[in-house]
Amino acid sequence: MGSKHSRLSHQQSLDGKTPPAASRHHDNQEPEAEISAEARAEFTVDDIHSPENTRRAQILRSSDHDRFCKYRNYFKNHHMSLAREVGRKTSKSKAELLCWVEDAVGPLEAGDKFTKDEILEIAMVSVALTEYGESSLAKMYDRGELDALPNIPLHA
Repeated sequence: MGSKHSRLSHQQSLDGKTPPAASRHHDNQEPEAEISAEARAEFTVDDIHSPENTRRAQILRSSDHDRFCKYRNYFKNHHMSLAREVGRKTSKSKAELLCWVEDAVGPLEAGDKFTKDEILEIAMVSVALTEYGESSLAKMYDRGELDALPNIPLHA
């Protein structure tokens, strides 16, 4: 009887040699195949431009404020570094902030009527919709998974 050590691995050929592709696979750890999305580096502001999700965030803010707030809180709790980066933009003037948000995530309808904090919250919900998809967020919302997430302050 052979031990588990005498069995061929799924990467060995019958002649006992490891094919070059299999050895490269373990030596270099091809990132796209081996690392889960959660383990990869966090997405950046450059990855979040989505005018349709910015419009959707504005609609949610006016039509379903509870859902809007829970999506914002989910984003802030799961992407704190990016949320803080967005939150630091409050030091800009409102016009500069609005311009930055429109460049980063998409245009805001009647953006000049919002406070700086409201502009940033819409941006965060837009990012959450872009990163996770509304259907995934909606399922978590419907199951009550977003209920206990706090609204973490990003600036003093």
